[in-house]
Amino acid sequence: ELIFRRMTDRAKEQEIALITSQKKSITQEKENEFIKLDGTCDDNEDIISSSDDNDE
Repeated sequence: ELIFRRMTDRAKEQEIALITSQKKSITQEKENEFIKLDGTCDDNEDIISSSDDNDE
């Protein structure tokens, strides 16, 4: 019975880990979509900083 209990505990831990990783990947996908919709502000910042360099 003890061995069986350990096996089920381990299975639960693996299941929780799997669910957690799935939630993380879904969150990452949403963040990526938001960045795409946002028009990637980082690129705009790079353009502004490079134009400042050209003025000098």
